Amino acid sequence: QPICMTIFCGILVFFTEASRSQTLQQIFEQAKSYSAGMKDKIIAVDEAEEKKYQSYATVLPTISANSDNVWRDRANVGAFGEGYQRTSYLSLSQPLFQGGAEYYAVKIARKLPEIARLDKKQAELQLYHLVAQNFFDLLRLQRQQLTYKEQIGTLEQRVKTLRSRARIGRNKKTDVLA
Repeated sequence: QPICMTIFCGILVFFTEASRSQTLQQIFEQAKSYSAGMKDKIIAVDEAEEKKYQSYATVLPTISANSDNVWRDRANVGAFGEGYQRTSYLSLSQPLFQGGAEYYAVKIARKLPEIARLDKKQAELQLYHLVAQNFFDLLRLQRQQLTYKEQIGTLEQRVKTLRSRARIGRNKKTDVLA
């Protein structure tokens, strides 16, 4: 979390001037592409899919097909005169029944990808909340900056006016100092 927060703050500071023309959604997409946590969640979804298929492999039968070809010399071919012999076979093997635990594991593994996708979605929502919070904090600070600049301009104008009035004697010099 602290690393993600640093990344987002860095992105927002880096794009301070650009953020005036960028939307929250665009900044969120940039943050999502830079976030290592989001990349980890995407990988976790893929890993959950693989675990699901591995659990299926422990329960489902396996089929294998083999074929052997034998070439013989013409001199010793036998009574039928065949110099070529093909042997093919198909085999099906089923793991032994283990009391139903393997089917229970398949039921659980079937839910793993959905859990990983929901976990990724939750991370996206947290990321969006964090980026939105930082985005609106940045907008608030930019607005405050404009307000402070206006105040500085107003106060500088007031000081100029008081100095000119103090020069002609309409105000005291202590008014300028105040």
